[in-house]
Amino acid sequence: DHVRGSENPQLTIMVYADFQCPACLTETELIAAAWPQIRDRTRIVFRNYPLDNHRHAFIAARYAEAAGKQGKFWEMHDLLYSTQQSWSLLNDATEIFADFAEQLGLDMDQLQTDFDSNEIREKILADQQGGTRAGVRSTPTLFFNGEMINNPRSAGELVNRVNEAIAGV
Repeated sequence: DHVRGSENPQLTIMVYADFQCPACLTETELIAAAWPQIRDRTRIVFRNYPLDNHRHAFIAARYAEAAGKQGKFWEMHDLLYSTQQSWSLLNDATEIFADFAEQLGLDMDQLQTDFDSNEIREKILADQQGGTRAGVRSTPTLFFNGEMINNPRSAGELVNRVNEAIAGV
């Protein structure tokens, strides 16, 4: 899993998301806005859940996972989301994804080897299958300490819900 945040969290937020999903972009921005207020008490765990109706989602997940093999998952995650509107409408986004990897200073030969590996494909499929077993039916889907929650509509609402969850309300 890809984790950021506290090493001793009071709350783990599991996010199942699709890099091409506009709602996931909104949720990512919301989490980023709330992050300064919650990062010392929480950790975020990202799991891939690429949807079939987003033609670039699985490829984007493969690039993110391949970047993760070189310690740059979160950098690729952030880049994919911050540029989603520019690449999601392309017929073929592979070239722009490769450009992102170069921008991040990744070893391109290693990236290609990892991108093509069954290990990365199987990891993404395992994320999806685990999400489906946990009740994920759409993206984004968030869990607080293993319990599915309704998606917060603002950073303030997320902060409040984190505070309530930690307080046991």
